[in-house]
Amino acid sequence: MSEPLKLSQLTSALEGFFEKRFSGRTFWVLAEVSSHKPYPSKRWHFFDLIEKDAKSDRLVAKMQAVAWRQGFDAIQRFEHESGQRLTNGIEVMVQAEVSFSAMYGLKLTVIDIDPAYTMGQMELKRRETLKKLVDRYPQFIQKVGDQYHTLNQRQELPMIIKKVALITSPGAAGYEDFMHSLEKNQFGYTFSIDLYFARVQGMQAAKTLKRRIAEIAAQEEEYDLMVMVRGGGAQTDLFVFDEFELNREIARAKVPMWAGIGHQRDHTIVDLFSHSSHKTPTRVAEAIIQHNRSAEEYLAGARERLLFSVKDEMVSHREKLLKASRVLTSDVPARLHHGQLRLASLSNQLQSLAIRRIDRQREGLGHFQKQLSSVSTNELRDQRRLLSELSSSIGPTVLRKMEREKERLAHRTSLVKMLDPANLLKRGYTLLEKEGKLITDFSSIQEKDKLDVLLNDGRLSVEVKKKEPK
Repeated sequence: MSEPLKLSQLTSALEGFFEKRFSGRTFWVLAEVSSHKPYPSKRWHFFDLIEKDAKSDRLVAKMQAVAWRQGFDAIQRFEHESGQRLTNGIEVMVQAEVSFSAMYGLKLTVIDIDPAYTMGQMELKRRETLKKLVDRYPQFIQKVGDQYHTLNQRQELPMIIKKVALITSPGAAGYEDFMHSLEKNQFGYTFSIDLYFARVQGMQAAKTLKRRIAEIAAQEEEYDLMVMVRGGGAQTDLFVFDEFELNREIARAKVPMWAGIGHQRDHTIVDLFSHSSHKTPTRVAEAIIQHNRSAEEYLAGARERLLFSVKDEMVSHREKLLKASRVLTSDVPARLHHGQLRLASLSNQLQSLAIRRIDRQREGLGHFQKQLSSVSTNELRDQRRLLSELSSSIGPTVLRKMEREKERLAHRTSLVKMLDPANLLKRGYTLLEKEGKLITDFSSIQEKDKLDVLLNDGRLSVEVKKKEPK
């Protein structure tokens, strides 16, 4: 067994080895950023560079990295050119020196960073995500040429937007800009805003955004529109808006999504899949106001068009009435005169016909009168003879019939006199009247009724009382 070394001896030997082997040399390294800690006031960055297995996503390499002043300046240029902040999860290509320190161990000191590589990797990843979304979900995502069409884009906006679901981070400038623009609009429009707060930066942002969209989509009947605005104005962390599951949720949502995530880059997948995309939260608010303004102008125009149409119809009908009036005014007298002439002609014709008809009837009547006179004389003579014969044969029979009828009439007269109420009253009977009508039914008498009692020689008024039981 060899004699053990002190730790300082080992680190000194390693330090010498790395100094001899790597001094003055730089390497371009491809890796993913992890555990990033920026120190802007000191102009430093500390982070890890890691590598994962492409298939299993298992960590296969890890090394600490530091960016001092030169590296800090390089990272600033990177963020400006790429529009992407150096943060966890992005892939970078850095130029670094390898160094070993007895106190801090093995490190990579970043000298430069290539924005083109990161942008290219982000674009490559973005394209892969787009392809995967189109391939897996053709029912609500299609690509036609260079354009993407989603179910969300096919949702129809209501004529007037009133109820909005807002996805944003609390207290952020983007949220405040959006609300200020919406509430202070020059037309005085009012809106109902439900807030769905979520992180819009960092590794967990995509998951929280996805959950919020799913919550809103589950209440699709409640909202006219959902809006996503980024909490800040910095052009960073755009990779969140290229995330697979977030964009799948947006594409299939039935509540139209308007995005205002505040960036200058051409498009994120959120921009491509949303119903409408705007550069800033303020622009989204202005678009909502303009949508309602357009609806108001359309309705006002429709009202004016309706009024004009009604006026045109009224003018047209008035002209028709005037024309008809003129026709009637000029035509009726002529028609009346023509009618009068025709009536006079018909009257003359009728008078002539009547005179001729009367003359013919008079001639016929004279002839008939002569025939009737002759026939009547003969008929009258025959009837007189027949009457004489009947008179001699039925005289005794008629006399007997008349005697029997006289006897029957005398008997009925006697019965009528017997049934006369006056005779009944003379014999001691009475009659009851109620309101001038004779009472014949006991059930028609009620307690406290006023009755008249008719006697032979007078009339009494009585009141009906209830008979008390004995």
